[in-house]
Amino acid sequence: MGESLSRKTDGGVLGDLFEIAAMLPWWIGAALAVGAYFVFHSIATVDIDAAAGPKWLGAMDLGHPWQTLATFLQYLMPLLLLVGALASAIADERRRASEDGTGPAADGPAAEPPLD
Repeated sequence: MGESLSRKTDGGVLGDLFEIAAMLPWWIGAALAVGAYFVFHSIATVDIDAAAGPKWLGAMDLGHPWQTLATFLQYLMPLLLLVGALASAIADERRRASEDGTGPAADGPAAEPPLD
């Protein structure tokens, strides 16, 4: 029952992130990409102190998986946001061209020149 109600195939979190960035104005997507890089970069480059003793080993290990995830996300998230911003810019340009009457949507199908 749940499969028949879904509007499309699930692209996961990364696909949803791309779609959100494509719906936003391109400059917001680009600004979010820069912000995402700096946020994840700050997490990825935090120094994890060596454990002071055996009882602190568990505390040291808690930060390491987040740091590894942030290392990958500092490049992946901005890339997806920039591609979404590019898709938004292309869509805006096509919309603007069709409103001006200069785009392919206004011209209709390409006609061949008449033969004399």
